[in-house]
Amino acid sequence: STLNNLGLVERLDGRPEAAIPYYEESIALARRAGASGEYSLHNALSGLGRAYAQQRRFDDALPPLRESHAIALRLYGEENPMTASA
Repeated sequence: STLNNLGLVERLDGRPEAAIPYYEESIALARRAGASGEYSLHNALSGLGRAYAQQRRFDDALPPLRESHAIALRLYGEENPMTASA
């Protein structure tokens, strides 16, 4: 989604704190979309976790990264490379 892309650009430009609100909004929208938003939810959770990790906020990073991985397992299965990179 566009929100995920905005978050990604902020994070890659060294502003993870500016990325977090984009990821949080994207997560909220994807959750409201239900099953049709799972792919976006997976990406937004992964981005949020990475933004926290970039700030060395590892305790905050783990829950969204774990949830993103669980979604990847559902979407792609255990053997798919997308799951390993999630």
